Amino acid sequence: MMAKINFEIGDSFQNAVNYDLTILCGHIGLNSLGATYKDFKRNYNFNVENPFLDLDKVFTLYTENKQIVFLSENENHGINDSELVTLLIEILTKANSLGIKSILFNGVSNIDKGMNTQDNVESDDKRVRLMVEFIKFYLTNFQTSITEFNFIDLKDSYTRLYPNSIYID
Repeated sequence: MMAKINFEIGDSFQNAVNYDLTILCGHIGLNSLGATYKDFKRNYNFNVENPFLDLDKVFTLYTENKQIVFLSENENHGINDSELVTLLIEILTKANSLGIKSILFNGVSNIDKGMNTQDNVESDDKRVRLMVEFIKFYLTNFQTSITEFNFIDLKDSYTRLYPNSIYID
């Protein structure tokens, strides 16, 4: 089965409705997710104050045929590599069992962030590569209903490293 991995700059909550499943990592606070979550809550009558805490790792239907999974961050606003891969395997396995075809994922930083900007950029680049390589591996080696996987970020974290879509045979 043919699958496609896309990379885009944009807001996760605004674009969620375009996909069968949205996977969001983060937290609600004085940040962009906090601001756009207010619109999402209002638009979909989604009455949960802090979904990253209250619905952590739970598939939640928010409108017809559209689901969302919130993943709370750990130490230093991140998730370590092995935990992220384990979470993705669990989520993708369930998504496949539900017949999910398209996924939007904002990704998550590693836990090694510090005060040095260059080190943080290198950490982000390493994490992006890990996530993309894992999704490529999953779509190539597992029988799956997923035909489209989209990485999204407000910055150019994905598009800087992957300016073009990746096609999987």
